[in-house]
Amino acid sequence: MYAIFHSQSFKTAKEANPYKFNTEKWFCRDFCVDTISDEDKKRFKEAQVALDAPMGHPPPNTFMPRNIFPNKASRANPEKSKKPSLIINEENLQVFFKQDDTFDSPMVELRCKLSTTDCEFPLSTESLIFSMMWVNMLNESHRELTYMAQ
Repeated sequence: MYAIFHSQSFKTAKEANPYKFNTEKWFCRDFCVDTISDEDKKRFKEAQVALDAPMGHPPPNTFMPRNIFPNKASRANPEKSKKPSLIINEENLQVFFKQDDTFDSPMVELRCKLSTTDCEFPLSTESLIFSMMWVNMLNESHRELTYMAQ
């Protein structure tokens, strides 16, 4: 858990050297100013990129369609309402559908409401960091679903 380790190391460093830390005046955030060691400066100056280092384009996107020209789907009933229709309506889930016949591009809008009591949320710093990490992991796992829409 990098975020927790990072914030814990920041707290430890602040407790060990309180004179190094200042508070920034606009957002009241703690920060510290430290000099770069001569060893690090030397390492930065002498850094070299290997001549045989691979450079180039990222790997091809496997989710891109081979035919990028959209085929406009015809509506079964042109008089049908242009508002999304409710497909599933359960206690914790609502799914709407509307055929895109205007922009010819796929779109997914995903909204979730999450609640948890893990780690005494929201009373402790650890629980806040845990919940942020959990949301980031959830977003990452749903990235493939919304990839074509963005």
